[in-house]
Amino acid sequence: MQFSSLHLQTAVSALAASGDEVMCAYRENFLLEENIGALRSEDYAACIKEISDEAPLTAQHESQYLAQRVQLASRESVADTFLPINAQAQFDTLEGNQLLIRLEKLDRPLKRADDDCNTVEKLQSLLSLSQDSAASNPLKALNALDRFVAQWNESNDARPMFAAFKRQLETEIDSDDWMHLIRDRLGLAHLQPGLAGKPTVVALMCYTVSEIENRKKTLQKKQTASDVGIAPFSRPTVLDFEFNAFFVPAAKGANYGATLDLAPTQKRAQCSEILHLPINYQSKHILKIGTITRHYALGMGLNEARRRHREAQSVA
Repeated sequence: MQFSSLHLQTAVSALAASGDEVMCAYRENFLLEENIGALRSEDYAACIKEISDEAPLTAQHESQYLAQRVQLASRESVADTFLPINAQAQFDTLEGNQLLIRLEKLDRPLKRADDDCNTVEKLQSLLSLSQDSAASNPLKALNALDRFVAQWNESNDARPMFAAFKRQLETEIDSDDWMHLIRDRLGLAHLQPGLAGKPTVVALMCYTVSEIENRKKTLQKKQTASDVGIAPFSRPTVLDFEFNAFFVPAAKGANYGATLDLAPTQKRAQCSEILHLPINYQSKHILKIGTITRHYALGMGLNEARRRHREAQSVA
């Protein structure tokens, strides 16, 4: 990424001052980023004020940039990720019938849920009943799931959504241990057991590319300026979410991003990742519900895992 201001260049360099491997990864991501054009880089620099101990870059990145440009409160808003300012990272060549998947953390939606679907056991039961045509009352279960998803949608904002291609993860999806295997393949290091080993509830969501394209058409109609183009998809960049040491920017010219495997010793093929416009979920999108009960195990240092990831990118 090209830095358009000296104070931003200094701030990025300072991220690695402590020598901490996580902070060094934050800095490295800026240096590796090749999918951000000059306009977005300049806008980012304008959002970041003078760096100080009270206002470090890590905090300003979230409060001054993401909050204003990316993680917008209203679902009717469009993040810069999908606007012309980010054209260098965008693409629109996916086939409509392709299936995408996401792994969603359900702790917060469960806290807001009605009594009939406020635990993982109840949700799993409702999902099973709604998918079983021989069940005594599948419609009742489906209605309960619909209410759960509707409440969930109400709490979501307009931030970009990460997704992977279902076809690349069929083996993991079919496994009894799908939740941990998919967590590891997608590099979702934040999905860990909670305090005292409390399981983290997750849902595997599945939907089509065409649903995202339909969302784009709806949002496009609502734009006040008819000449403002909206892209449905983008390669993830360092400016699209919070700093993440388990993210490595895609190389320039790559079709998609690539996830950092949390079990790199298995030497699996890299999994593609994309960002897309946020959509409202439907109960039919819930493929599976489960719990994260064990921590990931890199089997090596973070720096080595990132090095192997970049090495695999270079030969892909």
